[in-house]
Amino acid sequence: MENWVKAGKIAAESREYAASLIKPNISLLEISEKVEKFIKDKGAEEGFPSPQLSINNIAAHYIAFPNDKTIIQKGDVVKVDIGIHFEGCVGDNATTVEAGTNKFSKLIEATHKARDNAIKEVKEGIQVCKIGEAIEETAKSYGFKVITNLSGHNLKPYIIHGGITIPNYNNGDKTKLKNNEVIAIEPFLIENGSGLIKEGKSSSIYRLDSNRIPRDIFQRQLIQYIITKYQTLPFSTRQLAKVFPLSRLQIALALLKRQRIISEYAQLPEQSGAIVAQAENTIIVKQDHAEITTKI
Repeated sequence: MENWVKAGKIAAESREYAASLIKPNISLLEISEKVEKFIKDKGAEEGFPSPQLSINNIAAHYIAFPNDKTIIQKGDVVKVDIGIHFEGCVGDNATTVEAGTNKFSKLIEATHKARDNAIKEVKEGIQVCKIGEAIEETAKSYGFKVITNLSGHNLKPYIIHGGITIPNYNNGDKTKLKNNEVIAIEPFLIENGSGLIKEGKSSSIYRLDSNRIPRDIFQRQLIQYIITKYQTLPFSTRQLAKVFPLSRLQIALALLKRQRIISEYAQLPEQSGAIVAQAENTIIVKQDHAEITTKI
C-alpha cells in the first residue's frame, strides 16, 4: 500500500497549496498552472485533470479551459478538488474555500464535519449505506441538505471510479467494504435547494471509451498518446494542448467524440442554483478503522 499512501500525501499537499491560492481577482488559469507544476515537482501526475475549481452552484467538473478568462470574485465559494496518481495509485481529495468573505462558513464547516463523521464509521465489513447515513445525519444537524445524486467511490490502480459507490445518504446499499479497499468519501452539502445536480455545459474533461484506432493520422497519434500517457484515467483539452496544436486538437476531439472513441464529462451544477460545498478524503479500509491517506 506504500504507493497509495505516497499518492495521498502528495494529493493533500497539492490540495492545501491550491486552497492557499484562492482569493479574489486571481484567474483560474493562473491557479491551475501553479498547481500542475506543484504536482509534477512532487514527482506525481494528475489522476483526474486537476485542479478542478468549481465555483458557487457548480458542484464538480469545472477545470480551466485553454485561455480561460474566469477570475475569482469576492464571495465566490470554490470547490478545490485534486486527483493525482503515483505509479497508478490515486489520491483524491477536496476542500471548499470562500474567497474573501465568510457568509458560507457554517456550510463549509458542516461539509467537512460530515466527511469526518463518515470516516469514523469506516472499517472492514461496514455497509456503505451506514457511511451515507452518517453524512446525511451530520448535514441535517447543521440544518443543511446533501446532494443525493453525487457520491464517493472506490479507487483502483489507474481507475479513479472503481465501481463501488459511497453514498451521501442512507440509500439502503448493504455492500460491505473489504480490508485494504481504497475509497474516497466526498459529501456535497447545500443550504437550500433541490439537493440534485444536473448535467451542465461541456467540461473539456474526457475519458477513453474504446481502444479502436481511428483512420485519420492525427487522431491516431492523439489516441496513441492518450493510451500511453493516461491509460484509463481521464484527461483534458488543456493537458493535451501542451503537446498538440489547440486548433487541430479541438477538431480531433470533436470527431473522436462523434466516433464514440472518447466521451466528455459534463459540468455538474446544482439543479436549483444553490451554493455547493464539498469535502473529500481518500481512505484505506482497515480491520477496525480507516487510514486517511490524504492528510497533512
